[in-house]
Amino acid sequence: MQSLGMLALGTFIGWVVSYGLLQVTNWANPGNVFSAVISAAVAGGVFTFIQFLGGPSLGVALFMYPLGLSYGALCAALIWVGQERTPIMILHILGFVVASALLLALLLSSDFRALLGQT
Repeated sequence: MQSLGMLALGTFIGWVVSYGLLQVTNWANPGNVFSAVISAAVAGGVFTFIQFLGGPSLGVALFMYPLGLSYGALCAALIWVGQERTPIMILHILGFVVASALLLALLLSSDFRALLGQT
C-alpha cells in the first residue's frame, strides 16, 4: 500500500509544482523566479522528509514517488494543448496516453499487486 500512496503523493506534488511553474509568465520578475525555486524545493523536500520518516522500511515504494512526479508534470502540461491541431499537440497527447497506459499496466501487474498486500 505504501507504493500506491507514494505514487499518488508524487503525482499530486508533481502536478502542483508544474502548474505553478507553467503560470509564471515573466521570468525577469524576481518574485516569480523566487516562487518557482520555492516550489521546486518543496518537491525535493517532500522526498527527503518521506525518506527520513520511512527509512529502509519503504523499500521499493520509495521509487514510486519520482514516477508520480513525472506523471503529475505530464498531466499539468496538458494545459498547453490548444485548439489547433499541431504535430507537437498530437505528440503530447500521444505521450500522455502512452504514459497512462504504462502506469496502468504497472499498477495492474501481479508483481505490483503483491506489493500492495505487504505491510
